[in-house]
Amino acid sequence: MKKMCSCIVVLSMLLTGCTGLVDKEAVSNAIDEGDGSNKADTSNTQEASNHDSQQLDEKAGSTLDNVLPDTIGYGWRYYGSVEYGRSESIVDVKQLDHEKHIIVQGAIDDMSGGESSRDYSFTKTYKIVEDGIKLNHQDSSGETEFYWIKEPIEVGNTWEHPWYEDSTGKSEIVKADEQNIVVRTERVEPNPLQSYNITESVMTITRGIGIMKEELVMEGFDFSAGLDSYGEHIFDWLGYYEFESNDDQSGYVTIYKMNKNEIAFDLFSMKGVEFENETGMQKIGKIEGNRAVFKEEIPLGDGSKSTYTVQVVLEKIGDTIQVTTDNVTPDYSGSDLIIDGIYKKVSP
Repeated sequence: MKKMCSCIVVLSMLLTGCTGLVDKEAVSNAIDEGDGSNKADTSNTQEASNHDSQQLDEKAGSTLDNVLPDTIGYGWRYYGSVEYGRSESIVDVKQLDHEKHIIVQGAIDDMSGGESSRDYSFTKTYKIVEDGIKLNHQDSSGETEFYWIKEPIEVGNTWEHPWYEDSTGKSEIVKADEQNIVVRTERVEPNPLQSYNITESVMTITRGIGIMKEELVMEGFDFSAGLDSYGEHIFDWLGYYEFESNDDQSGYVTIYKMNKNEIAFDLFSMKGVEFENETGMQKIGKIEGNRAVFKEEIPLGDGSKSTYTVQVVLEKIGDTIQVTTDNVTPDYSGSDLIIDGIYKKVSP
């Protein structure tokens, strides 16, 4: 059992470092002052430095700088076949002279139900440098840094690097286009002190979003983690909300998926209507700031083909959501079935 728990921890660590609802398009197309002479030399040096910096900026802008989002608060939520979940978000972005750092903090869900004393939190720093993107991964087991992606971003490019658990990996870009980058890494020198070995990983990255999926092979078994939700401030939105009321009315809102433009939710009212988004997120309007709008035509349920229209506005206010129904079909007696009011978050 101890070996299995250790194995799961390593798998989780690999999936967090090597490895956030998803855009259909993204999936379908599944990165010192002196004398005059010294001053002249300094000027030339500065000119060369500016030139190098400009080249770096142009290069990074075209191939590297758009691989990952760089907005503080942008987050990802992953689920995987090892029955764990992982949450992470950007907490800082630093623009240095010749590189850019995107700092991400996160945590793996504790599968022990609180029995484990292990710290499941981690910090990842993506360093966009001239010839690639380095990943510095820190957690309770230690620190590792290696080239996550290396220039040129083209099929067939390979590089060897330190990997997790004091091993060595060899990475190869197996797919590269305007939208997606796929990197396969093989473990070429395993750590002899480890009783388990990850032999291969395949990481799929979508530009502007980040890691979409990570697949691992360990001693003949396949494991994977896939992006479930992503976007700015997603952990402010995602969760379970209950209706606040002093009377017998009750209801809830569950926001269970999100991408950068849309959310998927269930809204249930004890007045007698269950209002669910069963056909996907596409029915939710684009998120604009702290608001999201859902609009649907619903059958009257009287045997006719007649429908009534409901528009629900969800407004995020702190740890609550204000639900408001608008533009309901006039003269329909069932239009008040959805409870307007404040729904307070009770669990993430």
